[in-house]
Amino acid sequence: MEKSPEEEKKKKEPELDFESEEFDALAALTRTDHVQVPEPDAPIYDNLGQFISMMNRAKAKQLSASSSSQDVILFVSCKSSHGPVTAGLANC
Repeated sequence: MEKSPEEEKKKKEPELDFESEEFDALAALTRTDHVQVPEPDAPIYDNLGQFISMMNRAKAKQLSASSSSQDVILFVSCKSSHGPVTAGLANC
């Protein structure tokens, strides 16, 4: 079975494949003509802080609907070409 051109590109440039362990965010940002976003309809956030805030609100809302008041802590971390980075910690 032949691979699609997209699959071939992913194999040749794993640093631009969002699902690859070799994904390089800086390369993806600077070489946008070679990057295909896996979920083009996903929400766009101006910064990581907005994303963390949205995740915390959603988690707090989910927990408050299912139980009484609790402290919710969400760790958000990511992997960059320079190693793992803890992006944020929030307490609701």
